[in-house]
Amino acid sequence: MKNVKQGHIVPVVCLDAGHCAKQNRSGVVPEFYESEINWKLHNLLTEQLKKYGIQVVKTRADQNKDLELTARGKMARNCDLFLSMHVNAADNSLANYALGVHMVDDNCGLIDVQSKEIAKLLSDCVAQILGVKAEVWTRKSASDRDGNGYKDDYYGVLRGAHCVGTAGVIIEHGFYTNKAQAKFLLKDSNLAAIAEAEAKVIADWFEVEKTMQEDVVIGNPYKLELVSIRRGSRGAQVEALQALLIAKGYSCGSSGIDGSFGPQTEEALKAYQENHGLTADGFAGPQTMSSLLGYR
Repeated sequence: MKNVKQGHIVPVVCLDAGHCAKQNRSGVVPEFYESEINWKLHNLLTEQLKKYGIQVVKTRADQNKDLELTARGKMARNCDLFLSMHVNAADNSLANYALGVHMVDDNCGLIDVQSKEIAKLLSDCVAQILGVKAEVWTRKSASDRDGNGYKDDYYGVLRGAHCVGTAGVIIEHGFYTNKAQAKFLLKDSNLAAIAEAEAKVIADWFEVEKTMQEDVVIGNPYKLELVSIRRGSRGAQVEALQALLIAKGYSCGSSGIDGSFGPQTEEALKAYQENHGLTADGFAGPQTMSSLLGYR
């Protein structure tokens, strides 16, 4: 079973129903409130995931209870996937695509790769049911919002999930500013179809299998591994490493964040490792990157 953290027998998915109470009313279908649709859909998805033996954690037990965005993402700690469920809005009443928003694609770790992968799978799935196109994108912050020393995720819920080391995705199920889509999503049967399809995508992604005798999940537990780099490496992950080191007070030389892992970056990394109880080998492996990203 891929993508499952070490120690988990079954996958654990954290579901987040976007918004609370009666929020985001449709201007073209007055009886539509995004918050209510999100709540219904995440409950339906919960039931479908349980059929595969997948464990579900919810960010809120009460539809009327509000919770700060980053805090919701952080509730995915020790989970294998964080999914925030929404319906989009636009000034253009004809906007009609399904959207998957994934974590910043900076190669900092495998959770970024996982996030991008499942965002595409789920957006494709929703788009097929809605009969529209699918889009997948991300957005980067202008500041270090989660305090890990690196400008990573822009969206609060993804930022929260990122800082606890869990792959996260926001799924926008069409547009409530589009009259046809708002009416479509008001039908419980259509929401049930979406939940069933999404659960299958998630189960397939986790490679969940059922035995013929019992409804149990089988497979090999998966341990989160961060991409490893060393002197001579180049690219976005080196930039992330340098940004993290500099933010923590370790200079990478006059070139700063240049994406090139040279001797000064290696020297800074060794100093960080020595000061944080890590093997000072200048190799940015899983333990070192976990420490720098705040996962340890």
